[in-house]
Amino acid sequence: KQVQFIETHQSILVHIRMKVQITLLCVLAACQGAPQVLFGQESSYHAPVAEYKESNPYYSYEYAVHDDYSGANFNHGESADGAGNVDGSYSVLLPDGRTQNVNYHADHYS
Repeated sequence: KQVQFIETHQSILVHIRMKVQITLLCVLAACQGAPQVLFGQESSYHAPVAEYKESNPYYSYEYAVHDDYSGANFNHGESADGAGNVDGSYSVLLPDGRTQNVNYHADHYS
């Protein structure tokens, strides 16, 4: 009976030791993912930048392509007045030889 008690006791000790090792490994893994900030140090992240209201830009551009070899013939132009109004136009040479012209206007309401 003494031998059986020693074997059972050793088996219990092995299980306890294994549980302690697994617990320590879990604690180390959790610490590895935690922020590495010591007391008195600043954090490694920065506070978010304050948002600002976007202003309406003033711009104007145009481009055109006319290539007799490939048959490409199109253009586009657009301008913004800085108050939120955008006007533009474009034209495209359609496959049947007609030219499609489009004028457009965009603002905060349309």
